[in-house]
Amino acid sequence: TFLVLSLKRPCLWRPQYGCIKKKTVSTAAPLQKKFVARYHQANQMGIIVRRLAVFATLSSPLTIWRRLFSVPLFVSSTGHRQMLRPAVRTGSMPVTSRHKPSAITEDLLRAQDDKTSDAIIEFLKDNQCFMELAARELDGIIVRDAEDSEKLAAGVTEAIQKGLLPGDLDPPHYEQIDGLGKTADEVASKIIAKLPKGNGCVVVLVGLSGTGKGTTADKFKERLKNAMSWSNGNCFRSLTLLAVTHCMAKGFAGFDAACLTPENLAAWSKMMQFVGVNGKFDIRINGLGIDVLVSEIENTLLKEPNVSRNIPAVAEKSQGEVVRFASKAVKKMSEAGAVVIIEGREQTLDFISSPHRFCLMLSDNSVLGKRRAAQRIAAVAASRLAE
Repeated sequence: TFLVLSLKRPCLWRPQYGCIKKKTVSTAAPLQKKFVARYHQANQMGIIVRRLAVFATLSSPLTIWRRLFSVPLFVSSTGHRQMLRPAVRTGSMPVTSRHKPSAITEDLLRAQDDKTSDAIIEFLKDNQCFMELAARELDGIIVRDAEDSEKLAAGVTEAIQKGLLPGDLDPPHYEQIDGLGKTADEVASKIIAKLPKGNGCVVVLVGLSGTGKGTTADKFKERLKNAMSWSNGNCFRSLTLLAVTHCMAKGFAGFDAACLTPENLAAWSKMMQFVGVNGKFDIRINGLGIDVLVSEIENTLLKEPNVSRNIPAVAEKSQGEVVRFASKAVKKMSEAGAVVIIEGREQTLDFISSPHRFCLMLSDNSVLGKRRAAQRIAAVAASRLAE
């Protein structure tokens, strides 16, 4: 089954082609999504038109979604491999672009990658409602990135005061890579061409949210057999598990952030070792009665509520410990011949030793908002496809 995604303005909804009535949604509510499907016969070929109405409201420090939008999905009942485009009938559906719309296939929608986003952006590029959504998404990205940077900077300052990180580090140089008009494959190819051939190394990727750091890292792993990515997430989760276990051993009713002293964090960090097991790298947690590999508990014990809800408090106090651990781990991996991709924020990655540093950026920042808006629309459509 192939699907075509399109967007139309709520103000142009007309009852004669099967749209539901516009519904009032409180703008003070948190993110809400309600899905309403209506089926009817579209023409004599037996094409079923399923209209998905998505109601979303989002409160944020900068903007609030007030607009409602619907995503019609056109499903063919006449052949598994038949590709269809939206049927435009006079007086039925507003045409927002004079260009021929791009067909979005089932496989493309399920992929949820950069090609999916690019296809949706191209399809909706002249739609006013989509552009307003993209502008709000861009505002949100800028606010969140600024807040994250401020928190990381505070954590780094504390780590320097504890002597975990050097205070006289000169800011390293990052080569800027403009991803505007380029696919993730093209960005990855440009970076790969600058890396040493046949040797392991550490590749540091930074940039605003939405510039494609994670997607580029995935392309590295597709292109290079010895490529692997590093995430600090499991380090923070491991430290949080040890902190929670410590509180339980002390007889506390629950987690107490007062336990996050420099002495305790230093002791728990020594209980984490980066090891090679059966040809793979892993983190071993050995202390406070625990002796496990992270790969054995990453989807169970490390995802339990008493760990997950306390990660922010632990991360705020343990930036230095995690950066030091990560620096040693990626060095060990690269010395073993791996191309290690580590992506994130400059505030912490400046302390990772590597000459291969790249800052992904877009010369037109509005594309960031369009990508995020397209990702949200694609996710909604894919979830309906799964149903």
